[in-house]
Amino acid sequence: MPEFWALVAVLGFFGARALYFRQTLELEAAGFHYVAGFRREYADWFSVVDVRVRRERHWLSFGSTLEIDLVDDTLIVLSGAQLGADSEEVAAIVEARWQAALRSAQPS
Repeated sequence: MPEFWALVAVLGFFGARALYFRQTLELEAAGFHYVAGFRREYADWFSVVDVRVRRERHWLSFGSTLEIDLVDDTLIVLSGAQLGADSEEVAAIVEARWQAALRSAQPS
């Protein structure tokens, strides 16, 4: 019976987090906000090292996640369900915004 209550607690945590943080990734001109546990964090575009999509297979289901590496060894991992869109599409948008920010910072 303790396993049941542990499962209820975990599902309750994720349900509350999903209700509290409707948007898990919010892009801005200078950077982006993302959800880390029960708090919102901010990273600027210059702290991004890599943006990629990781595809995995678990048992009989397949899934993909958006991964954003930051300079301080932070790895942001967001699933398609958390993003509310296809991870590939979001990754392309994040990559384009990141590259545009880097280009705009370079002296002409």
